[in-house]
Amino acid sequence: MTGVQFDVAALAMRVGQTRTLNVTVMDAVGGTLLGRAVAWSSSDAGVVSVTDVGTIAAISPGLARVSATVEGKTASLPVTVTPIPAGKVMITLPAAVMYVGGTIAASAFVADSAGKAITGRPVAWSTPTPTIITVSSGGAVIALSPGTAQIIAQVEGVSDTASITVSLVPVASVTVSPATAILYLGQAVDLGAVAKDSAGNTLTGRAITWSSSDAAVAAVSPMGVVTAIAPGTVTITAAVEGKTGTASIWAAVVPVRTVTLSQGDATLYPTVTLDYDASAVDSAGNTLTGRPVSWSSGNTSVVTVSSTGLVTAIAQGEATITASVEGKPASARVTVRHDPIVFVHGFSGNAGVWSSMTSRFATDGWRSADLVGWSYNSLQSNVTSAASLKATIDSLLNATGAKRVDIITHSMGGLSSRYYLRNLDGSKVDAWVSLGGPNHGTDTANLCSGTYVSCAEMVIGSSFLTALNAGDETPGSARYATWWSPCDTTINPDDTVGLAGAGNTQTACLGHSALYTDATVYAQVREWVR
Repeated sequence: MTGVQFDVAALAMRVGQTRTLNVTVMDAVGGTLLGRAVAWSSSDAGVVSVTDVGTIAAISPGLARVSATVEGKTASLPVTVTPIPAGKVMITLPAAVMYVGGTIAASAFVADSAGKAITGRPVAWSTPTPTIITVSSGGAVIALSPGTAQIIAQVEGVSDTASITVSLVPVASVTVSPATAILYLGQAVDLGAVAKDSAGNTLTGRAITWSSSDAAVAAVSPMGVVTAIAPGTVTITAAVEGKTGTASIWAAVVPVRTVTLSQGDATLYPTVTLDYDASAVDSAGNTLTGRPVSWSSGNTSVVTVSSTGLVTAIAQGEATITASVEGKPASARVTVRHDPIVFVHGFSGNAGVWSSMTSRFATDGWRSADLVGWSYNSLQSNVTSAASLKATIDSLLNATGAKRVDIITHSMGGLSSRYYLRNLDGSKVDAWVSLGGPNHGTDTANLCSGTYVSCAEMVIGSSFLTALNAGDETPGSARYATWWSPCDTTINPDDTVGLAGAGNTQTACLGHSALYTDATVYAQVREWVR
């Protein structure tokens, strides 16, 4: 025997295949020897196994040499084993619908062309929709955003594709914070809304729609900023994918902390006005505008105050004016003085005759600065004296700030002052008083009428008196009053004192000069001038 020879030079097989090998045993001249025993072996039984009769089986991919030995002679055959090719891939998904943020594990079933499962083959995973899902090399799928995605499994050129629908996690509840808020007009609050799923997990990136139950009371921006506009209560709603949460907002007027008047206590004369303003501030010192102010006077017989804060002095006394803004008050004390009094003496008299009466007025509350005894040349015409009286009154009003004066006269002093009221400026007189005045003349004037013009003007029927008494004897807005005595021998006849339209009072039996010193007459005059 010279050798052993296989019938093939090499062999290729797939895993799982079997084949029986044949060998030829030859002698030295090349003849075939039969019936010789063959010993079989494999260089790698894990790749190719061989039986005692030469049947080989492909076990796993690789290369092995199968040897046949006969009587010390050996021949070997290289055998290459390849895997069974994949013929089919099928993707298996635990769920075809995912929520954003969720994860599933995809698997692939690999089979040969006959449908027999093949294991151990590497699977290449991929997706053409990477913005919707990601897939790992092991088939782990993570949902990124809503949409429809595909996943591909590929094995040895064979692939399968599956679809996955990704949805947002459903909103189960919406909570708005803060749930309640109190805003003063013009203030704003930034509300927040949190959406959660059924498990209580916070959901991010969800669109929020904001609305107000009454935008005239409080408006809400697309970002959830609420601004108070008018007093009232509103409900602010945040809607997220059909689920809503609410907050209750109370819009309130900024409360007034303090009220301040534009000026403090004041002293006025009757009919004088003073305009007060009231300003309100909040607790931070900010000025509050547009707040209604309620004005009141504690004594309307002394002072009145209009709805706009205009204070008018009515009569002597004191009163408190108060401005209230939403329950917060501010007050000022207003003192009203008596009108200044100008005392006009008679023919050949002087201001000193009024000392008794001015003392009584001072005792009863009149300021000495408001009691003016006016001296003038009683021998001149009453027309001239009236012009001088006007200058005195104007100066007094400028000095005191009063709007009007009261005039108390004795005897001929009534004539120049009446001329002033009728012809010069009667609007500046409130009360006019004549004590024993020759308002229609007196017989005693005849004694000096040829010497002094003022005497001539006091004669009954003089042109001066005729003009002075023509028409309305008490013209203008002044209040006229006269006092006459049945025992006054200077004024004759007695009834020449009274004036039509005036308050005419008869006194007790008093002499002409006693009229300005008598206590009863004073009391009556004081009530008249007020």
